[in-house]
Amino acid sequence: MDEVTGQQDPQPEPKEPTVLDWVKSLLRGKPLTIPDTGGILAPIEPETQAEDHDLIQSPATFSGLRLLPAHLRLPAALFLSLIAQFLLERREGQPQLSIVLYVMAGALVFWAMWRQDFELVHPGSLTTPMSALHFRPIFVGVALIASAMTFLTARNNLFDLPTVFFWVLSIAAILLAFWEGELPYREWLKKGKAWFKQPQLEIKISWWTGLFLLVFSLTVFFRFYRLDQVPPEMVSDHAEKLLDVVDVLNGLPSIFFSRNTGREALQFYMAAATAKLFGTGISHLTLKIGTAAAGVVTLIYMYFIGKELSGRRAGLFAMLLAGVAYWPNVISRVGLRFPLYP
Repeated sequence: MDEVTGQQDPQPEPKEPTVLDWVKSLLRGKPLTIPDTGGILAPIEPETQAEDHDLIQSPATFSGLRLLPAHLRLPAALFLSLIAQFLLERREGQPQLSIVLYVMAGALVFWAMWRQDFELVHPGSLTTPMSALHFRPIFVGVALIASAMTFLTARNNLFDLPTVFFWVLSIAAILLAFWEGELPYREWLKKGKAWFKQPQLEIKISWWTGLFLLVFSLTVFFRFYRLDQVPPEMVSDHAEKLLDVVDVLNGLPSIFFSRNTGREALQFYMAAATAKLFGTGISHLTLKIGTAAAGVVTLIYMYFIGKELSGRRAGLFAMLLAGVAYWPNVISRVGLRFPLYP
């Protein structure tokens, strides 16, 4: 309220959604309503003209959705950078043109930042409070004891039965210690007993499940298509990994492999299992099958993190893009342990 006149302050006009806001609304499954002007161009407020007079005098409008330079700067920067990358990949002529295009793209990005086309949200400005950390002390204690026993029984650097038992127990205990929500043990036991007495398997596939399986199958195709031919050749890292796989197949279940400055064990056991199950032997393909499978598992996590952040549509798009993109496929198919990194 104005203290001088005693009148209510005018309410600020709602901010008009941009094209990016409209695209985000489509991904969330709740598209923004574009007002119908009946084919008549929406009038431009004087304030808008004054604000953007140095950019454009009369922004084009269509069905109430105004097209401003702010909507074009970042897409134009992306377009120029893609052209520059394409010219570099062709390796024809001099790179000067690509450099110029990259500089122009960078200038457009800085221009967009200066004009505040987009706003970065700082963590300190978030208003959603973090939930308190809850844990179950009994399981924390079990995890600590099991971890200590794992360390003591692993002195010989071999996966023997006691070491594996305490290792698995420590992982299970720490998961249960920090598991969010309740743990209905008795209900789980009742369901388990009922199922074993009368096993039943009921599968229901909705349209969304079918769409998910279709997209997932497409990403699996990209991970495994012509895997025996692409990439074609090994390097010294592959040869040293295959030597460790030979050690595993010869009965040496090491925890840590010291060859080639030292590596963790997961890939070598995956490769040994692959060689046994699929008969691929000690080969480049054996390594590639394991890492490609790890890349497929990564796609499932991509879906769930996208679903948690912005809904299942965003999760599906994230999984699709990560499944067909160039570098994720290169990393998954190369046969090295990159896809196993957290």
